[in-house]
Amino acid sequence: MIDKFELFMRQIGLWIGFVLAAAAIYGAGPFPFIDQGLRLGGAIGSAVVITLSLKPLAKEFGGSSEFRRLFLWLIDIVILFGFIFTLFNFAEVYESLWDGVIILEAPTLAIGFFGTLVIIEMVRRAFGIILPIICIVMLVYAQFGDLPGIFGHRGFTFEEVVEVSWFSFSGVFGRPTDIVSSIVLVFIVFGAVLEATGATTILLKMATTATARIRGGTAHSAIVASALFGTISGSPVANVVGTGVFTIPMIKRQGFTNAFAGAVEAAASSGGQFTPPIMAAVAFIMAELIGVPYLQIAIAAAIPALFYYFSLFASVYAEAVRLGIEPLEEDQIPVLTKDDWIEAARFIVPLVVVVAVLFAGRSAAMAGFSAIVAAIVTGIGIDLIYVEKRQHIGAYGKQLVDALQKGGAQCAQIMVAVGSIGIVI
Repeated sequence: MIDKFELFMRQIGLWIGFVLAAAAIYGAGPFPFIDQGLRLGGAIGSAVVITLSLKPLAKEFGGSSEFRRLFLWLIDIVILFGFIFTLFNFAEVYESLWDGVIILEAPTLAIGFFGTLVIIEMVRRAFGIILPIICIVMLVYAQFGDLPGIFGHRGFTFEEVVEVSWFSFSGVFGRPTDIVSSIVLVFIVFGAVLEATGATTILLKMATTATARIRGGTAHSAIVASALFGTISGSPVANVVGTGVFTIPMIKRQGFTNAFAGAVEAAASSGGQFTPPIMAAVAFIMAELIGVPYLQIAIAAAIPALFYYFSLFASVYAEAVRLGIEPLEEDQIPVLTKDDWIEAARFIVPLVVVVAVLFAGRSAAMAGFSAIVAAIVTGIGIDLIYVEKRQHIGAYGKQLVDALQKGGAQCAQIMVAVGSIGIVI
């Protein structure tokens, strides 16, 4: 019985992820404007429900005991309905936040404090204990900050701490949440859509072909593949999932250790955060905070990204020499055909579209929306060219739904993270 309930909750989480991803696409396109309050509350609320459904306490601490899992699910259900209530309360007081005139009575304070704690707990489930500890330390420091020395301040009351962290545009619903919900989410969804259209396979083949004649070639191909995927994703998690499942076994087969194979993929995928044209959330936040066009920041990031990947190449080459690993044999090196170059359009066309839209002076969100449309149209167009691939077009609907569900789950992780970052700020 409990297994069926967990499967049911997982499906709820995935479908809310689909809605979140679809809303991100809609909000980035040339459509009617989404009210800011609805966007902020909807994004944070969806993220909490998705995280709670996909990473329940029962899965983490339940073990094999049916009773314990049931008890932990009851706790999660209470958290779920309690947080939904806090969102309704946020909608009621939203207009008052603009005026800065809001009366925080004891019940309202309790609601805001509960919402803040839920965000911190969801971040723990998504990313581990470190960021929640930082959030809690900051909340305690805010209230009891009258310390000696340069770190001291007058201290704030509990009411002030809750007001800033929840009932304002400076905390959970602050600038990072606003920027990520309006701009960044569409690029996370774009990465999931691109993977669903089959771009990862040809990307890996091209990377392997380019590096096969270098000592430790498969590890180098992982770096190239992750760098290319990073240019269109900006998410290390999506990068590892999209390329690591293929590259890590390849690296191990050539003679590198398990730890080194995982380290190469992790390091290469992390570089996707600052590899232009599409970078991680912090780049978009930087552009908004300092008033510099995102395109200018992307151009500036090209140099450190280049040096970063050069250092990875050097490290892999040195390890290959140390282990005596030679380049691949000539008969093992894949050869790119005309069909492969046509397949490469699956990721080249969307990438060109992103750059073109940015250079045209349009918003970064519009660039993400245009890239998603380009990826879908290009994928269908290439499948129409080949008779043997036309049968796959019928499955495009399911693939896109799966991609949006996956992208929505990734968006939820980012949203709870930036909500907690708002608390720290």
